[in-house]
Amino acid sequence: MVSARFRRLSSQQPSCCKPCSKRCGAGLASTALVLSIAVPFGGSKWYLLTALSPLAGVYYWQRGTRMEEIQVPTKSFP
Repeated sequence: MVSARFRRLSSQQPSCCKPCSKRCGAGLASTALVLSIAVPFGGSKWYLLTALSPLAGVYYWQRGTRMEEIQVPTKSFP
């Protein structure tokens, strides 16, 4: 049995950044809620952490490349 091997460099598109930023924003908002209850001297300033969420999308877009290798088995028919 012969197999074909394909390689390509996979890079992320800018449209992939929005879901990543939204999830990070939700996580940072949850963290801010917990911190505003647990550490009351910060008040509602903890919610400013959510302003950092677009940076997660930019980080993912710039460094989200990887080498993909696909191996497909092929059969020869008589």
